[in-house]
Amino acid sequence: MLKKLSSIFSRHREILCPDLWIYEDKFPLPKLRTEIKKQILENLAKIVPNESHWRSIVIIGSITGYRYTETSDVDVNVMVEPYNPEYHEKRRSVSGFNAFGSRHPINFMIQEWHGKSDTNLWQDSYFGVYDVMSDSWLATPPSKETYRDATEEFALEIQIAQHTARHFEYLVDAYKEDWNTLLELKNKPIEEFEYASTKAVLIKRKQAELNDNIKELVEFAQDIEKRRKEAYQLGWGIPRKTFPNLLYKFLENGKYGKFFLKLQAIKVKAKIS
Repeated sequence: MLKKLSSIFSRHREILCPDLWIYEDKFPLPKLRTEIKKQILENLAKIVPNESHWRSIVIIGSITGYRYTETSDVDVNVMVEPYNPEYHEKRRSVSGFNAFGSRHPINFMIQEWHGKSDTNLWQDSYFGVYDVMSDSWLATPPSKETYRDATEEFALEIQIAQHTARHFEYLVDAYKEDWNTLLELKNKPIEEFEYASTKAVLIKRKQAELNDNIKELVEFAQDIEKRRKEAYQLGWGIPRKTFPNLLYKFLENGKYGKFFLKLQAIKVKAKIS
């Protein structure tokens, strides 16, 4: 098992995350801490300055349930009217900062208002949905008794994901080996080749192999990212429990996780020179 896969692999807790939630005797479920609510609203104002455009502000994800980690994200989903595409980029400037007094990054997602506040509009609301504006639960977290051991529940998916992750590592290792070979060829004195033209031919051939390798890696990473996004967008089942998400987490937190994420950002054909 990898060090960090997904919140669904975390052990369940007896109470909701105390870093974020505070219990009051007269209420069975806790409310969002005042200082964190203030932090969320102040940062949201940096994205959508006009508060009259805010229609819905909810928190979803594992942080609203009993299976969370010390660094689980605080996913804040906002619906606005009117919607401006610029909000998608602006949210990046205030996302990723930890909630006050914790190690839980706050991440914003901005969407267009659809005319009503409906928990079904927010994908991956399996754990619970908390309304920040009214300080109330739109969907209560499932009871602790409903949690199953993830290694048993996803035994087959884990085996396939491990196999796929090993294949990805094999491709990356092959790419690294070919890259080192190319560097060796470039640094090798031309006198060591039987013919003067041999060095240039071998370098060109190795460059072509590397271009094919990086193209395969890019397509591999972006296809997995695409399938994961589709699982969330289509909303069939529980998105975080789908195989595309499990596979994505294996690769993201694997041996070449950072490289896997970089491959997703490549938009043009790579050329090795």
